[in-house]
Amino acid sequence: LPAYSDRILDGWARHHPYWAVRGISPEAIEKLRLGYDERERRIVFPHFVNGTLVGWQKRVIPGETKPDYPKYRNSSGFPKSETLYNLDRARRYPRVLVVESPMSVARAMSLDIPNVTATFGAKVSDLQIAQLADFERVYVWFDRDGAGLAGEKKLVEGLHRRTEVFVVTPDGGKDMGDSDLDDIALKLHEATPASLRLGEYEAWKVSHHG
Repeated sequence: LPAYSDRILDGWARHHPYWAVRGISPEAIEKLRLGYDERERRIVFPHFVNGTLVGWQKRVIPGETKPDYPKYRNSSGFPKSETLYNLDRARRYPRVLVVESPMSVARAMSLDIPNVTATFGAKVSDLQIAQLADFERVYVWFDRDGAGLAGEKKLVEGLHRRTEVFVVTPDGGKDMGDSDLDDIALKLHEATPASLRLGEYEAWKVSHHG
């Protein structure tokens, strides 16, 4: 994996109004060491593996970042498919909630939910699945679009024989980063066991392909 000096973090401002817009607390900013790149006008998610800074993602701020694409800009050699965001902290707990984006992790941290990790998007790798298999229970909370459903399916199929898996069904157009603590608690309580979800995937295949 790449390795960078923590001194890089000193080049980014610590706070920006957009964090508050997204419900990210000052405590979460400090714990995750989030930043703001004044030159590029993007917020920054540093990524640590085993305590070492291995890269970062810079995300667009709507209405401020010009040009506003790509939505995420990664550091050189960013280990997107080999690692999981916030895994170091999540590993301190027997259960984990898996989401797509670092922003959702930051929101969870703001609500005092530390055992959340992200796959850096809906595309999931076998290496990421192997790392999640170490938990005694995995909750999957992906978006309800085509890419999110495909990623969810790969996670469930890859993990259900190795650990206990439950799947959260979010409300339309609303991911974990848009939820409050009561919403999250209810969604986790109502999560579907992997055995039932696998049956839904099979039914979907039959209905779409005969």
